[in-house]
Amino acid sequence: MSKAEILAGLKKLSRAELAEVQAGLDALLGDDWIENSELSAADKAALDAALADYRAHPEAGSPWEVVAQRIRTQLKA
Repeated sequence: MSKAEILAGLKKLSRAELAEVQAGLDALLGDDWIENSELSAADKAALDAALADYRAHPEAGSPWEVVAQRIRTQLKA
């Protein structure tokens, strides 16, 4: 099976099936994707800006429980 065929087949899978595929890929790759990746300068700048904003306004965020519930609600939609 070619890579193009695999990619085309992935588009036909459900979210649950895609999660299984992702878990399988994660098991094969382990933490290599973390250790062998590098953030771009733009990504680093965006993270630095977000961190600076958080430090300046820590009260502006939401508690994790609220964020998690919001995500669960959106995933059900």
